[in-house]
Amino acid sequence: MAPSVRSLRRKMFLFCLSLCICAFLAELGCRFFLEPRLDKKLQLLLNDLSEGSPAEELFDKLGDATNLNRQSPKYPHPFFGYSRPLTQENQSLETLVYGFVERPELWNLEKQPDTLYVGIFGGSVATQAHYFEEKNNVFKNNLNRLLKRSKKIKILNFAYSGYRQPQQFVIASFFLDKLDVSINIEGVNEAHPRASSIYPPYFPTSLVSGLYFSNDHYETKRKQLHLFSDYLEISQKQKALQNYGAGFSVVSTILKTQILKRWQRIFLTLQEINKPRDGLWKSAHSSQLKKTNLQLWSKFIRQQETMARSLNVTSIYALQPAPYLVEKILTAEELGFLAKTDTNELNERKTNYLLLHKKARELQQAGLPVINLASIFKNTAESVFTDDCCHLNDKGHTVLWEHLAQRTAEKVNRK
Repeated sequence: MAPSVRSLRRKMFLFCLSLCICAFLAELGCRFFLEPRLDKKLQLLLNDLSEGSPAEELFDKLGDATNLNRQSPKYPHPFFGYSRPLTQENQSLETLVYGFVERPELWNLEKQPDTLYVGIFGGSVATQAHYFEEKNNVFKNNLNRLLKRSKKIKILNFAYSGYRQPQQFVIASFFLDKLDVSINIEGVNEAHPRASSIYPPYFPTSLVSGLYFSNDHYETKRKQLHLFSDYLEISQKQKALQNYGAGFSVVSTILKTQILKRWQRIFLTLQEINKPRDGLWKSAHSSQLKKTNLQLWSKFIRQQETMARSLNVTSIYALQPAPYLVEKILTAEELGFLAKTDTNELNERKTNYLLLHKKARELQQAGLPVINLASIFKNTAESVFTDDCCHLNDKGHTVLWEHLAQRTAEKVNRK
């Protein structure tokens, strides 16, 4: 064999060997250094996908991003703002009418005389409380123990993340005649909704609802379009990650880098869309908006109670506790939630909620069944809050339902 051929083969061999070594080193670097760092960054970023957060709302609304023409988990609703339609196949049309996925029987509910029907109204706190009660039956067990006449208890959930007055009133106008007891768990959304220049104060407190209730503002529409396209791209990258990145950290690192960049852009876009602007409804902290929110809450509480009394429905309107305005010695964990929030924002929330507490006292003096739950955790040493807003853990839900069972029993027994 000619020397030139042997030399060429040797060079090719060394070149291939170098490529293999580089690929091996790249794989090691990605597997043990770059990919773990990316995973950590993604996890930290996606920790903000909590119940009711703007990003979670987007995630929920888009549903299956691989096919945006398919039915999404969250739909705009002509009366309630938005709702969750049934996603199971072959469901009859009438079960889709109102859009409460966990309660298809609402459409043709026939009340039974041996059953006490209790409806839960409100936003995310009420929704999470209902899910907890379905698993643990704290309210049912305590209520049955306290009632003079034992009955079957059926709880119907009309709450949904972001709902506020007048959503509760509107939903009550559809379903109150099917209930014996109605319980509103509310307050935070009513006191300080995340308002924007586009949506009036009575819209659900979920600004990403702009994805559905779109406006004529070109810049906002352009940003919404980017949200959809970025989310679709993330879904495609995640599918590629499962198919092509499972065995090679180099491939998965490249894909995860692209996914991280898309998620970061989504969060930045959400911040821009949700940023309060001066406009038709002014900013979220304007004095006029505070006054309007209080008036709306008071007005629709009165109207809902008038309707309840006309139907002989026992009602409770409970102001949910919040960690920045609660009679409780906060744990280190709960103080940590508040420490992560801007001090001025916390002071603003406290001011707004104090105004709502004052309005609640006025309604109480007028004879309306409004109760303030700020003191129900006074003797609870454990953590009950899961964030700086108002959402509760299992201990918090247990105390909440025990208190509501006692209040409900007092009212029902009095009747």
